[in-house]
Amino acid sequence: MTEKPTDLDSHRNEAGQKIVNLRRAQLEKNQAVHGSQAAKPEDIEQSFLDAPARSWSDVAAKAKYLLEIFSTTPEAGQPRRKKLVAQVLNELDALHGQDRDPDDPSCTETST
Repeated sequence: MTEKPTDLDSHRNEAGQKIVNLRRAQLEKNQAVHGSQAAKPEDIEQSFLDAPARSWSDVAAKAKYLLEIFSTTPEAGQPRRKKLVAQVLNELDALHGQDRDPDDPSCTETST
């Protein structure tokens, strides 16, 4: 065993390095938002699977999580898809907390 760790980044091609950089950026973002004690992806995913959504906010949280994962894939690197993912994430943030079903007449907005 060597004392100096192998620099794997120097052995990756450009596409591989781009994927790694995206994953690292996502990890840093998650740690900045949730702190270093952030839940593991497996734990988050299991909690989503264990409990069905009870509101639109729950569904939005799951969709946001999946979109954030998708945004780190090579397929999401196309400019149009980047723009679409960013737009949807912004819309989910804007709608967060509005637990209403537009098809349910009992959930209509009232003006005061």
